[in-house]
Amino acid sequence: MRSVLFILTFLMIHPFTGFCSGKITFPHADPDSTYFGNAVVSYTIKGKKTTIKNLLQTEGQNIKALHLNVVGPLSKTGLMRVNFTNSLTHEVFDFVVADKGTTIIKHYKPALTVDIEKKAAYMSEKLVNYYADWCKIDIIAADEKHVAGKFSGEFVSDDGIRIRIKKGSFDVPINEN
Repeated sequence: MRSVLFILTFLMIHPFTGFCSGKITFPHADPDSTYFGNAVVSYTIKGKKTTIKNLLQTEGQNIKALHLNVVGPLSKTGLMRVNFTNSLTHEVFDFVVADKGTTIIKHYKPALTVDIEKKAAYMSEKLVNYYADWCKIDIIAADEKHVAGKFSGEFVSDDGIRIRIKKGSFDVPINEN
């Protein structure tokens, strides 16, 4: 009984000690922000290279930096969907391509009447949709756990603005949401 009273008194005097500190710490945390996780995406747009993993540790907290919307094979089609969001910038990439090898997409425009089709689309951080005028996506490796590939191409918005995406790559786990 005395030990319980001692602990309660100690915690009243030193409320920011131990589990009452309110600060969550993670083992092996660096003081700077670091990316980690089992997914990585890289791309260059307008000379700005972005490389991101699925988790960002900053100020002692883990933030989901790369959200895998849908990654996996589309059953009975021979196609693979790779759709992910850079949660820090709100950029979204959406590819539906052959589940192996190279897919070239020319003059893609979404259509409501088409159920499943090969596509390459990008939504910028300013929430502008761009569609592949010409895009090459290579699936380098795909198995039941992950898919890896490369992509590059020229995309055009509905108002005719063109952007070039260079040196794109992804290595992401299968996530069939």
